[in-house]
Parts: sequence; C-alpha cells; structure tokens
Amino acid sequence: ALSSLREVGIETASITLPRGDASKSLEQASRIYDWLASHKAERRDAIVGLGGGMVNDFSGFIAGTYLRGMPVVQAPTSLLAMVDASIGGKTAVNHAGAKNIVGLFNQPRAVVADVATLKTLPRRALIEGMGEVIKHALIRDAELLDLLEARLDDLMALEPELSTRVI
Repeated sequence: ALSSLREVGIETASITLPRGDASKSLEQASRIYDWLASHKAERRDAIVGLGGGMVNDFSGFIAGTYLRGMPVVQAPTSLLAMVDASIGGKTAVNHAGAKNIVGLFNQPRAVVADVATLKTLPRRALIEGMGEVIKHALIRDAELLDLLEARLDDLMALEPELSTRVI
C-alpha cells in the first residue's frame, strides 16, 4: 500500500499497532498522537486505517480526535471490517477494563476494500464476517437474504464479482 501511494507521488509515513484489542487504549492513542506530532501531521493530511476491525475502529478514533479532526480513509482487510467496522463511523478505545467506552462518531471520507485480501484469511474469519452479512440481510434486505441462500458456497469461495456485490 505504501509503495503504491508513493509511486503516484503521495507522501506517506506509517506506524503499526501491536496485535489485539488491547491496543485500542488511551496509552496507544497517546503514542500515536506523539508520532503524528513528530511527523508534523496537519488537518489536510489523512489517516489511513489499513487492517481489520480493531485498526479501523482505532484509526477512526485517532483521526477524529487529533487536531480536533482529520480525514480518515478506511482500508479494511477482513470481511467483518468491510461490512461493519470500516463503514459505521463508530470509533472508540477501551478504558478502565470497559470495551469501547471512550469514543465518537467519525465517518470515513472513503472506504477502499479489496476483496482479494480476503483470500489471505482463515475460514473462521470469513465465517465471522458472514454472520454480520447475514444479520444485515435478515434485518432489512430480503433480496440479499435470497442471494445468500442461493449462492453462499460461491460467496464463501470468494467469487470476486459476487463478493464485491455483497460487500
């Protein structure tokens, strides 16, 4: 992702979070704020959250709180993140043993999802994400539910056109 952005002349810098939900903390947020300050980040810059749901949630929180708001672009890499965390605008960190207790609503400027990244995931991760897709279909999309019933095997095999349509 970095080399692609640099190839087209977009200046980039990157930082990673330790794996796991424990990284969604005010301590990690402080570390990222320090990093952004050291890179002289400005409101005209954008935060890009490349990763799963935790990364999308956390990057949206950082973007919404640093400098009282910067643009965020979500680049989800899991099915659950593609159909939930990257698009809902709910962002938060964990605090005092409580999940997602400090947060805000911060809609992304864009969501860039490449369904080919799903091929790198274990089947269990696809099943978890599919649960969210089915939930949405049950709640308010009978046409999607019919499609899921008819072509679930193709969807789980990540047929590109179908996957893109469903996501």
